[in-house]
Amino acid sequence: MKDILVLYYSRNGAVEQMARYVARGVEHVVGVAARVRTVPRVSSVCEATEPQVPASGAPYVQLSDLEECAGLALGSPTRFGNMAAPLKYFLDSTSSFWLKGTLAGKPAAVFTSTATMHGGQEATLLSMMVPLLHHGMLIVGLPYTAPELNSTSSGGTPYGASHVGGTTNDRPISTEEKSLCSAAGIMIGHDDALTPRNHGRRVLAHYASVATLLALIALGLTWELWWAPLRPGGSMLAFKVLPLTLPLPGILRGRIYTYQWASMLILAYFTEGVVRAYSERGLSAQLALFEVLLTLIFFVSSIFYVRASTRKN
Repeated sequence: MKDILVLYYSRNGAVEQMARYVARGVEHVVGVAARVRTVPRVSSVCEATEPQVPASGAPYVQLSDLEECAGLALGSPTRFGNMAAPLKYFLDSTSSFWLKGTLAGKPAAVFTSTATMHGGQEATLLSMMVPLLHHGMLIVGLPYTAPELNSTSSGGTPYGASHVGGTTNDRPISTEEKSLCSAAGIMIGHDDALTPRNHGRRVLAHYASVATLLALIALGLTWELWWAPLRPGGSMLAFKVLPLTLPLPGILRGRIYTYQWASMLILAYFTEGVVRAYSERGLSAQLALFEVLLTLIFFVSSIFYVRASTRKN
């Protein structure tokens, strides 16, 4: 089991929430765990100190956390287009790792939160990359194969996950922002996610799953209402498509957990298709065989999607 260090500083809680979603994404990857840590505040008063253990939230980071990690996700609110001072203060203490090349070759991602849409998100993310590049870390961004990157109307950049919190910090993290945080965690959780070949397989499996799930819903309705219902005028069996609508939002968003349980749900429809293909005649039997084919395609594409998202070749 390897650990990905999710290290953040949060003043008002938004970056802390983002760190939790990044950690969830990391832990979608088989054999990888998220180690969530924060940094204490810094003060211009030399006598001021923080307690050894924070009153709430993640524990304070130690240099050993950074040394032991297999990768790093770094999060900070923006401070005039830069990371916050507490996080910079910690990174300034890592020169011994730079001398030894401790972090060289390890993947790293960055995420941030700003008050406004144009409050310096991309400048902050880019400036956060600079010390990581000096350490020789491999920067992992967010590819546009993440569908939320094209649809978000708030945070989200190809340089890293982001959040727009509002000038009074009253805007919750949106669905798209949550998904992109999780996607960042998945990306950094395994090296295989960086290869174009793996992206191609994920995209193909995603579209195959979406297409077959929509086709199964359409088939169930037309079969039981018009084409070959058990009773003239339509059958109550049309309601069997309702469970298929439950995983549809998660499948569209590419959520791995949804793919996992939906691949088990689909076996019930596979069984129905097999039984009706043998027990019925005519058009209904042909539709049942088509149902079997669609369920098989969905099952296989779901397995390929999960494997491409969570395992190395």
